[in-house]
Amino acid sequence: MLGSDTTSPYSFSWTPTATASASLTAKAIDSANVATTSAAVSVTIVAAVAAPTVSLTAPAANAQLTVNTATNLTANAAAASGRTISKVEFFNGTTLLGSDTTSPYSFSWTPTATASASLTAKATDSANVATTSAAVSVTIVAPPPTIALVYPGPVLTLGINAVQPLQATAAAASGLTISKVEFFIGTTLLGSDTASPYVYDWTPTTTGDVTLNVKVTDSANRSSTVSANLTLQSQDGTPSAIVFAGASGNAGATVQSAEITPASYNIPRPISISNGTYSINGGSYVSTAGTIKPGDKVRVRTQAATGSGTVKTVTLTIGSVSGTFRVTTN
Repeated sequence: MLGSDTTSPYSFSWTPTATASASLTAKAIDSANVATTSAAVSVTIVAAVAAPTVSLTAPAANAQLTVNTATNLTANAAAASGRTISKVEFFNGTTLLGSDTTSPYSFSWTPTATASASLTAKATDSANVATTSAAVSVTIVAPPPTIALVYPGPVLTLGINAVQPLQATAAAASGLTISKVEFFIGTTLLGSDTASPYVYDWTPTTTGDVTLNVKVTDSANRSSTVSANLTLQSQDGTPSAIVFAGASGNAGATVQSAEITPASYNIPRPISISNGTYSINGGSYVSTAGTIKPGDKVRVRTQAATGSGTVKTVTLTIGSVSGTFRVTTN
């Protein structure tokens, strides 16, 4: 006898201890001590089937994943002795994301919407026995804001004791806005701006090497930083010679110069033009006086004069230095 039960529903938990064949019956005895034995049920006791083991190794629990950015899902899996792993599948909830049949087991997943996700890995062995890992909860978030320096740009040597109009561009992910852009020298906050264009007028007073850090923060309180190593020197407001190659055009035609980058000055300087218009860094052409900064690019244009062989001269002045652009009419 294996065991007994006196209360309906009648049951008994039996743990066989050896592989064998067994013939199982149930015997009922009533209150008059009359007994009946059921028909026998033949069973075979076999060795326990060992399931494979599996664990999700990346991403980490509570990680923040960025929407529309590939994330590598990885898992460790092992089969019982005598078996092999046939495949490892990766799920978000009940949604199959992808699978891998070769160790190391991984899948590159690109989430397409901000949300919470519950990630698991499911390992199936060569006997078609499967195990699912513990779930890993992650959050899919919008990408951080982007930021880029406008000034200083490629020229990182600035003059002291003059206003340097630090400027940056910034953009937030869809549905978010820029809260602020902060300007730092090292970890010391110079100032901030909350509206585009993001500008801070800084007047350095000491020569030497410094690090400019510009930090943008969005409405989700996510941030990004761009840095530039600057050399501060005594101010030099005199650019090198301004040289434009001459050009030609038909009478009345608009003719523009090649773009040049005036050099050798380290503070913003006034710029003006006569007999034409100028454009800084690919912007609109203007004829009014303005300001040009170290590293800015400039080009000029004018209309060719009437009369074949006539030369029209455009004069561009930066600070105290002038250069000419000559247009000869065809």
